[in-house]
Amino acid sequence: MKKTLLTVMIFGLLVSTFAFSFSVKAAENMAPPIQWQQTLMSGDGYSVFQLADGSFILNAANQTATFLVKTDSLGNPTWTKTIQISQKPTVLPYLVPTSEGGYAVAGILNNQYALERTDSEGNLQWTKLYASEAPVTYFRSIIQTSDGGFAIAGFGESAEDTEGQIWFAKTDSLGNLLWNETFAGPIADCPSTIIQLPDGGFMLSDVSYSVTPNQAYMRLIRTDPHGNVMWNQTYGDLGKYRIPEVNCAIKTADDGYLLGGFLSGRNAWVVKTDANGKMEWNQTYGGLNSAVTCIHQLKNGGYIMSAVANLTQVWILKTDGVGNEIWNATFPGATFLVALEANFNSVIQTKNGGYVVLGTKDGRAWLVNLATPANSLTETELIEVGAALIIVIVVIGVSIAFLKQRKKSRDVFKKSHTYLPNI
Repeated sequence: MKKTLLTVMIFGLLVSTFAFSFSVKAAENMAPPIQWQQTLMSGDGYSVFQLADGSFILNAANQTATFLVKTDSLGNPTWTKTIQISQKPTVLPYLVPTSEGGYAVAGILNNQYALERTDSEGNLQWTKLYASEAPVTYFRSIIQTSDGGFAIAGFGESAEDTEGQIWFAKTDSLGNLLWNETFAGPIADCPSTIIQLPDGGFMLSDVSYSVTPNQAYMRLIRTDPHGNVMWNQTYGDLGKYRIPEVNCAIKTADDGYLLGGFLSGRNAWVVKTDANGKMEWNQTYGGLNSAVTCIHQLKNGGYIMSAVANLTQVWILKTDGVGNEIWNATFPGATFLVALEANFNSVIQTKNGGYVVLGTKDGRAWLVNLATPANSLTETELIEVGAALIIVIVVIGVSIAFLKQRKKSRDVFKKSHTYLPNI
């Protein structure tokens, strides 16, 4: 009986371990529930980052001013700084934490590129304005470079909704302009992301397009450390991919790139390339009027993406390492500003494996935390389920062993006794 009971217990342990693993896997394949959410000031939320201590920094803006907000790990604001340049309406939607512990915010002011830097408490250190060199100007991307300066990129047009060109510039750590380049071709260009490479050069994602004829291509542009173009690769064509546009790009763990955007009038679209820009795979998601706006590679090699559905609705998408959808989540009433062409840091993976999203809801900046996927059932609950399974299986096993032993005893008793026939 002891041997039978031990066998049953081992079997029960294996079954419950499988059940535990299955529960975790099932939780990972489901959109995680909201753990907490915060409604902040009037305006639109743009970019959010988690800091080393688990707190968050974000920026938001309305028609009057830009707000730099520091929160605790649960999204409760600990301080808010209001940013206005020369007492004018100031919208600086681009945010990047600096290596020194401060922050930089950037955007357009009076058709000039505007860059402000603060200390770790959001106190202003300096403001810089750069001539746009175009009648109509859009700010599109900023990063801090390895030397402590900044690389910024924008788009200039001769008139609104006309063909234009990239403006790409590098500053020192005080915001002084070191160089700038303008380039386009063979048709107009609009950048979306800057990535600095180990050799000091850069990779830019952009959409190369033409109004007449109406066509566009996603593009990667490789430059040297001074912004001179070394090579470029385009993705999509009018017949096959239906006028793609790119909103964001990341460098992947295998030294390739993942570009995210949309196919005009169709779906969200991502393209994965190798280190030289050669396409390896591509995937489409969602229905009409959908677009990927932000991408991060996850610790397990998959991806988390923020996206726009139905022009403005917040949509979060998780995929595996080759872009196959694992789960998606939408949030009624929440939106991303700038619709299909947004490229803000609106979703991040937190240090505990959950996700934080920044957007706009009911006219106010809105911050939401999705629980760690494995915690859709908490770890304690999963352990309790596993323990309960073990107990049930052991009880069943003991009962079976007891019945088998009882049957065996009865058989032995029958063999050792002689029954006389009834007379």
